[in-house]
Amino acid sequence: MFFLTNYRVITYTISLLIFLGISYLFFPSFLTNPLYDLIMLVSCFFVTDFSIEYVGLDNLAQNELKKITKEKDDK
Repeated sequence: MFFLTNYRVITYTISLLIFLGISYLFFPSFLTNPLYDLIMLVSCFFVTDFSIEYVGLDNLAQNELKKITKEKDDK
C-alpha cells in the first residue's frame, strides 16, 4: 500500500540515484558544476516521467488502489 500511494516519489528517487551513480562512475568532474547538476535534475525528471507514462504505472497504481478500497468497503 505504501508503494501505491507514493510510487512517483519512490520512482523519481531511485531514478535519480541510479543516474547519479552512473554519472559519478564515468564523469566525476561534472558533478561539481552546478549547471550540469541542474540539467541532470531536469532531464532525469522528464525521462522518469516519460517512463512512468510509457509503462502505464499511473493506471496500474490507480486501479490497484480502487481495488483495495473496494475490498475494504465490501468488508
